[in-house]
Amino acid sequence: MSSEILTSVLEDWASLWSTSDAAERFISLFTDDCVYEDVALEHVMNGKSEIQHFYQQTRSAFPDFKVTLESQMATGSQGAVQWLMTGTQLGDFPGIPATKKYVSVRGASIFELHEGKIKGCRDYYNLAAMFKQLGV
Repeated sequence: MSSEILTSVLEDWASLWSTSDAAERFISLFTDDCVYEDVALEHVMNGKSEIQHFYQQTRSAFPDFKVTLESQMATGSQGAVQWLMTGTQLGDFPGIPATKKYVSVRGASIFELHEGKIKGCRDYYNLAAMFKQLGV
């Protein structure tokens, strides 16, 4: 796979995380047998339906959720991005009632792609910093 295609997929991933009501377009970036792991939350999602639920849950809790890419690297069928996620928690998130507080947390994601789609993604970020900003 060309690095241009991989770079485009990674940019689309960040852009669609940052777009409300884009669940179907976000899910279209993934293979049917994809695995998405939120390492900080210790949550593994298998397949498009579980990832779509996580996307909608996140966007519902943080309506202004945004992922801004700070850097990226792509080679072969693997890629990595450093990002900044921001948003205001206006809705409930599992175990965390709405705090109405803004968060800004840096993180990174590692990707495996297959035929131009995301087959695997692992997100790493400082959950303690996020909880501190939320006041929980």
